[in-house]
Amino acid sequence: MSAPQCPFAGRRALIAFSGETDVKILKFLKPGFRHCLVAIESGDSETGQGGNWAFYNPLVDATELTTLVGPVDRVRGQLETAGFRVLETRTFEPVWAGVSWRPFTCVEAVKRALGIHAPAIITPWQLFKHVKTNSRAEENILDNDLKIGL
Repeated sequence: MSAPQCPFAGRRALIAFSGETDVKILKFLKPGFRHCLVAIESGDSETGQGGNWAFYNPLVDATELTTLVGPVDRVRGQLETAGFRVLETRTFEPVWAGVSWRPFTCVEAVKRALGIHAPAIITPWQLFKHVKTNSRAEENILDNDLKIGL
């Protein structure tokens, strides 16, 4: 008997990365990649039942949860207008690999929301590279001056 599939796997997701931070210790992280958050589409975008997005922003001192409504281009545009660099991907089927203890950072929160089990990924830049390499990620870059060394 096989394990049941996660009903949330395969949903469209937008991962947003930012270089803005008020936390001094995070200044050592790669510019443009000091924070991340995620918006995951609820419903089935393949059948047209999508358009509602669960917005999850894990902050140092709080967690912001809200719902965004609209097509992917509008939600992506809202994030980009707010200064985020956005990758579009899909949620992954979570893989049970035992309990792994790591600090609960924005990266860890986003990885868990997406179903990514990759213990070595601890920074937003590493998450960006992982998703860009290991998924059907699509990026819409508005700021051509941002040098990230791809």
